[in-house]
Amino acid sequence: MWRLWDYIKEHRKFTGGILLLLWSFLLVTSGGGQRVEPGLFAKLLILTVSYPQRAVVYTINNIIGLGKGYIFLVGVQSENLRLKNLVSRLEEERFLLQEIQAENERLRELLSFSAPHPTSVVPARVIGAMGVSGYHAITINRGEEAGIRPGLPVVTSHGVVGRVCEVELQEAKVCLLTDRNSAIPILIQRTRSRGIAMGAGGDRLAIRYLSRLDDVEVGDIIISSGLGRVFPKGIRVGEVEEVRRKSFGLFQDVWAKPSANLHRLEEV
Repeated sequence: MWRLWDYIKEHRKFTGGILLLLWSFLLVTSGGGQRVEPGLFAKLLILTVSYPQRAVVYTINNIIGLGKGYIFLVGVQSENLRLKNLVSRLEEERFLLQEIQAENERLRELLSFSAPHPTSVVPARVIGAMGVSGYHAITINRGEEAGIRPGLPVVTSHGVVGRVCEVELQEAKVCLLTDRNSAIPILIQRTRSRGIAMGAGGDRLAIRYLSRLDDVEVGDIIISSGLGRVFPKGIRVGEVEEVRRKSFGLFQDVWAKPSANLHRLEEV
């Protein structure tokens, strides 16, 4: 007995806390028969014990809430990364579809152009370009294997491009309309005046051998005349953008811009 009493005195803080918790537990859980209103001491005891319990419960709930929030944020971050990757793939697919649509539209134009002309046509893709000191040319991915030979005309749905000047087995070089060595018989569509469209080495065509008496105006459309048996008659060549009539001489000076955009060719 004395040993127990000595142990209690030595550990009075610990044993007191245990007794306090047991007493409060009994007060809370006791309830058989008629309910007894607790006294002032019991109320103070319950109040003293309840605050530490609330603090512990509040701390535990906050820790659990933080853990759940962290797990939720990790899930949101993972979902955002997945959605970003999905958006990136969709953007790439949209870009590819736009390129395919644009190519299909260009090919439809080529098909609609070739339909009225009885001559056989070979579609080709532009794979190279050159423009040095007035000599302008492109390279296409068709050659002898596809039946290409020097001198054949090259066109798009917008107009004349040039003619084949060199041929290899699977490729060919096309001298453009603006090349200094280019010359195509033409007609002024409105007046039927005849001339020759010659490459001026820049972005324009020089229209030669138009009489000073011929009616030519800025904006007139120039078409192939069919002479020379190279280009079929009636293909657009260009549009007049400058006219100079001298007070002497037989011919007037006329310049035109090509109908086809020779700097942005992709298919011919």
